[in-house]
Amino acid sequence: IANDERFEMHFHGRSQGESLKIQEYCKRHLIKNVYFHGEYLPEDRYRFAAETDIIQNAQDFDNVTQFAVSNKFYDSAIFYIPQICTKGSFMGTNVVKYGLGLAIDLKKDNIPQLLIDYMQQISWEDFYKRCDFFVEKISNEYNAGVEIIHSIIEKSEEEKCEKTS
Repeated sequence: IANDERFEMHFHGRSQGESLKIQEYCKRHLIKNVYFHGEYLPEDRYRFAAETDIIQNAQDFDNVTQFAVSNKFYDSAIFYIPQICTKGSFMGTNVVKYGLGLAIDLKKDNIPQLLIDYMQQISWEDFYKRCDFFVEKISNEYNAGVEIIHSIIEKSEEEKCEKTS
């Protein structure tokens, strides 16, 4: 995608770790279509969503982080934005399973052509339905977790009362 005039890549977040490596790489290779915007503030996410066509969520994972799920994964479904995840990672498996975007191999795939094909062929109506399904599923799982925690706390409180009586 570097210097491919069909694409712009915008990074939002503090300049640290991987972001600094990407910035250095872009400077060294005179890449002109990658932009860095500074710290990501929660109140800015609505503006970011309105300006975003697809979320880049693909990373070169190690054995530990390949099972991680980023906030961007959930934000993409909430804001109805397709995303790109890494093939073989937990997010890559789930982006395909739930129809929320593409899973790519960063080292093998022709990423620019995959992106163009995907965006030209997407059925937005179906995509919105898949996002709604996923958000509802996650919300239900969250609520079930909250109920379990509340029942554990209540049981613990009851046991404390029994011991003191």
